[in-house]
Amino acid sequence: MGLASIIISAATKEIAGFTVIGYLTEKAADIGTGKIWTELKKKIGDRPDSFECRLYGAIEKSVGEYLCKGTTEDVSAAICEYIFDAWCREGYLTPKRISNILHGYSSYAKQNDILAWYRTFQDQIIKDDILYPMFMMNNIQLSGEMQREQDKKIDQVLALLQTVMKENKEAQQEKPEYISDPPTDIDSFYVDRTILENELWTTIVLSGKSVLLYGIGGIGKTETAKSVLKKIYSMSCDVTGVYQIAWVTYINGKLKDSLIEAFHDTKGYTDREEAWEHIYNVIQTQREKLLIVIDNVETIEQDSDIERLGDLPCRILVTSRTEKIGGLYRYSVDHLPEEDCRDIFYHYYVGDHDNHYLDKILGLIEHHTVMLELLAKTANMEEKTLQEFYALLVQKGFRISNENVDSHHPSLKSEKRITEQLKILFTISKCRIQDKDLLCQLSVIPAIPFQYKAVRNWIEIQHKSQLEYLVKTGWLKSDGKLVSTYIMHSVIASAIRFQNEEHLYEKCRYVIHSITKEMDCGEQEHGAEKSYLIPFSWSISDVLWNHLCNEQDAEFLTNLAYIYYDIGNYDNAYQFFQRALEIDERVSGPNSITVSSDYYNLADVSYNMYQFSKSLSYLRKALAIRKKYYSSDDIEVVVLIKLLAGIYVKLNRSDRAEALYFWAEDKFERNPETDILQLSTHYSDMASFFRERGYPGDYDKARSYYQKAERGMKQIYGDKPHPEMAAFYDGYALLYDNMGKYSEALSLFQKALEIKQKTLKREHPDIVQSYGSIGLIYYELTEYDKALDCLNEALEIADKIWPGPSSFKADIYNNLGLVYRSKGDYPKAEDLYGCALCIREEIYASDHPMVLATKNNIAQVYASEERYGEAISLFETVIREYRENSTEDSAFLATVYDNLSTAYREMERYEDAIDICTEGLNIRKDIYGKRSLDYAISLNNLALIYYEMGILNDAADIFSEALAIKKETLPEIHGQISIGYFNLGLVYDKLHRDNEALENYRASMEIDNELEAYEDVLLTAEYIAEIYERNDMPEDAEAYRTLCSKDDVH
Repeated sequence: MGLASIIISAATKEIAGFTVIGYLTEKAADIGTGKIWTELKKKIGDRPDSFECRLYGAIEKSVGEYLCKGTTEDVSAAICEYIFDAWCREGYLTPKRISNILHGYSSYAKQNDILAWYRTFQDQIIKDDILYPMFMMNNIQLSGEMQREQDKKIDQVLALLQTVMKENKEAQQEKPEYISDPPTDIDSFYVDRTILENELWTTIVLSGKSVLLYGIGGIGKTETAKSVLKKIYSMSCDVTGVYQIAWVTYINGKLKDSLIEAFHDTKGYTDREEAWEHIYNVIQTQREKLLIVIDNVETIEQDSDIERLGDLPCRILVTSRTEKIGGLYRYSVDHLPEEDCRDIFYHYYVGDHDNHYLDKILGLIEHHTVMLELLAKTANMEEKTLQEFYALLVQKGFRISNENVDSHHPSLKSEKRITEQLKILFTISKCRIQDKDLLCQLSVIPAIPFQYKAVRNWIEIQHKSQLEYLVKTGWLKSDGKLVSTYIMHSVIASAIRFQNEEHLYEKCRYVIHSITKEMDCGEQEHGAEKSYLIPFSWSISDVLWNHLCNEQDAEFLTNLAYIYYDIGNYDNAYQFFQRALEIDERVSGPNSITVSSDYYNLADVSYNMYQFSKSLSYLRKALAIRKKYYSSDDIEVVVLIKLLAGIYVKLNRSDRAEALYFWAEDKFERNPETDILQLSTHYSDMASFFRERGYPGDYDKARSYYQKAERGMKQIYGDKPHPEMAAFYDGYALLYDNMGKYSEALSLFQKALEIKQKTLKREHPDIVQSYGSIGLIYYELTEYDKALDCLNEALEIADKIWPGPSSFKADIYNNLGLVYRSKGDYPKAEDLYGCALCIREEIYASDHPMVLATKNNIAQVYASEERYGEAISLFETVIREYRENSTEDSAFLATVYDNLSTAYREMERYEDAIDICTEGLNIRKDIYGKRSLDYAISLNNLALIYYEMGILNDAADIFSEALAIKKETLPEIHGQISIGYFNLGLVYDKLHRDNEALENYRASMEIDNELEAYEDVLLTAEYIAEIYERNDMPEDAEAYRTLCSKDDVH
């Protein structure tokens, strides 16, 4: 309940011959002693259902339970009196205010108890049919005789009101924060819809529910939503429970696009899915503390997300022309009362008042709000009396409905009728021809606020005064500020388009041409820099979709598609590329170069949508056309062949892809038209291909191509930090990571990070990714403290980007757990894996691979702590849950079998270990074949079991087989090959086949020394020294230990 209302109500309400405020003032000295309530009840005993009695009762029911716990004293009456007095004087209660009131009782009333009481108290208020109408609104409208009686007493209350307002301001809690742009100001002559706003307030604020506010266009939905939002924003967060607000204008017919466009925190994202994940995390974190207002939802047929709004945990207020959105509490917006309509009309019409004819005019428009304002301004501009204006309207056949209807009649609900009547009004309005053309151009941009400087290059306008003239005539609205913001109501825009349907496209061609040029991205520009144009361009394409017909229109659609492509919105990019293709095929013919480019664009976007077969089909069509115009050596053909190679990679046809990459390389290098960036990019793509394939010799090829690419990119960018260079170094670093050359990988990851720090804000996902990658490299180098520093830095930044659950944060927690497990801090590792699991279980389904992978990691911690029973149980749970939801084997499943086998081996249950290890070995064989690195790793695990069982000859044979495969698939210098030699050395050592043991130990040492794995070098050196000592060669042993001492090992 509003502060002024409650004071007026309580201060002036006489009960049994006295006012409550007056009575409490007289008894001020006794408040809080518990003495006055008995006397008060005696005086109003014959009014048990009075507001005061009910209020006190609501307080009393809960105060004892929450505020007097732990005390034997009966202080509940005293506390009730304090709260009741504060309510009557201040109008509403906050937890902080209650804390101040109860300062004398602080030993009994703790802050968490106060909050619990406050929520219970609010629930009781809501259930009480007398209290809740008083409680729910800031302003209770008083009218008629009651209002006049209250007016007499206002002066008596003013002094008290000023005092309380001052106290209230000092005690004011924080107000909600806008995480989007706030809405434009409420219309200067907006008339409150008190009853409706009360109901909305109750549902959104007190009940914490989500609401749909529906009605025909122009009836006042948006202004009503703004009014409720203004009241919420004016109050402290702990009163409303709302801490953040987002105002979202529904655009593109897509909820996700609208949210991404509105939220401030998504402005730095170039990937649409990452931006949406950020918003989803904000919603999941803030929950009922977040209020999202989604304005102007016109149609929902093409947006499945809008139907799931009710499933979101935050509070939502939707304004819409449809009532078919499920999961929300529905409220319809009715027409305004006649008296309010008169006030609005006379606000804009300066002629003589004539209620008789005004009421007739109101009857013609059925009290439609937007129509009302437009009529008033038109009458004013025409300088006609209301009698003359009414006669003109009747003469023109102006009437919303041809029958007497109420506002819920289907005839009024049909916006076609409103549009038809606005068309009539358009014909009698004093608009000049140039103004009517300007209105046509403005009618195709969305109903969102815009400034003159933003649109002056798109529309045919000479001066800002033209917009101001349209404001006077009522076709545009303005906020009236020095730098004015304008908006055209969607109902008016529809009417203008309807009026000019035959010539709309011709009148808007200038707009299409102008915005096409502004959307064009140069070679150094990214589409994300042009994303501000999306709402305008999408609206134009939507309105004129069936009229777009020539090459310029196709270029407009293509440029818009490129922007969508660059921000990762591939669905929309595909839609606009497809429409451009349809136009170009009709205009230029099915075998034109332009059509070939359209097919290439569709192939490219399909590739990024993981629709590789479709991408291949489009690319073949593009290639067939292009070969008719160019030789196979021409760049225009080579570019397509390069993409074809990438598609074959995704279709697991790597030999075919390799041949095409080499062919394209040859053509690029021979052609003088090839630019440096084009060639460098191709080298980089080839390097990535060889790095990811990992065949014998591929890593050397990848390194050679990365070096070529780096030279070319440095010619382009020099020492200037550029995001493309950062991405390049990240890819290059992954090569050395795969090769086990972690120092080189670290250097490149650090270069990438330095560039990102110069070109991106600190709170950016790419910065998080860099710190995470560097942390994992330090982990591989066993520099665990540095690894933890980097991973914690990544987590700190991630917390600021994604306050709630996030897959990024889950990955960081998982990697932190990995480091602590390697350090031997198993409780800490288990806690961190647990954090990762909590997030992943919230984001993903329970059987998702990431959830199962985290459970596998926790099971490994159990095994490390020798909690084998728990480890085996959890490993088996992971396998069972995987099998229940998938019929296909995977590398992950093989890894879980390997881990379970290891647990059995450490328990010396060797037969079980062999059976389980064989399961994993067979899975890897089926997936990768018997000559793959993954198969070799499983063989290594099997050999270890035989080694520990003492079956050494079998162990030696299996270790030898594993090593041979590793040597076939990995570069000569690699950690896995070093492990293979070392393991063979162990077996031969135990068999006393000393020469073979020494040979393998030394081979392992040489590789570790190359990899700068000096701790491993020292360990192997000790094994060699022991062999020499066993053979009575102490001098050789000592010499070897000295040669490989920690100080000299480098």
